[in-house]
Amino acid sequence: HASSTMTHWCPILNQVCCRYPSVVDSLGQVNDAPEPAAVSGVRLRTRQAIVSAAIAAWATDFSTSLGDIADRADVSRSTLHRHFPDRQSLVDAALVEARSVLERQASEAVDGCESARAALESLMRVIIGIDDVIVFLFADPHRFDGHPEWAEEEDQMLPEVLSRAQKDGAIADDLETRWLAGVFYSLCFVGAVSIAGGVMSRRRAADVAVRTFFSGVGAD
Repeated sequence: HASSTMTHWCPILNQVCCRYPSVVDSLGQVNDAPEPAAVSGVRLRTRQAIVSAAIAAWATDFSTSLGDIADRADVSRSTLHRHFPDRQSLVDAALVEARSVLERQASEAVDGCESARAALESLMRVIIGIDDVIVFLFADPHRFDGHPEWAEEEDQMLPEVLSRAQKDGAIADDLETRWLAGVFYSLCFVGAVSIAGGVMSRRRAADVAVRTFFSGVGAD
């Protein structure tokens, strides 16, 4: 599993976590009787649609109202409030979902890669590809300060992959791992912001970030 840490010089070194507590649906404790499968499935899909809409909306404007999020999720305001009685409960659910997506996608990105360089490229492309999640989590480095789901844990996966890439000759071996990790995650963040802002397509942003990380920006 990947894990994460927050630093002042890289807005997304806090990129992957090993584990996190689950967020309980606010109405889940009201009635312990099992719901019919069809009803439960619809309820879960509706909840997921609301959370996904919140992440996408708050990635660009964290002041977006619950009413606007309900419209974006194509549900009524009363439906949204049945799942999330207040803004904070939806923020909590969005944070857990965003970190879950990031952890899962990052872990899958490096699985099965034949080399450290391939793992780094795959990881960078995957992180940039979930641009809404990345911008929601890291656009404001203090947005989730003090939140119990915002754990500060030392990143173990990326430094290990970077060290292997240095030994393989894929990247310079005279650069500190911490510096390389900061450059890597900063490029991921810039790529995600470029996509979210409509400046680049996902493919173009990923291509440019990968090229910049491995080859720099010099004309030669």
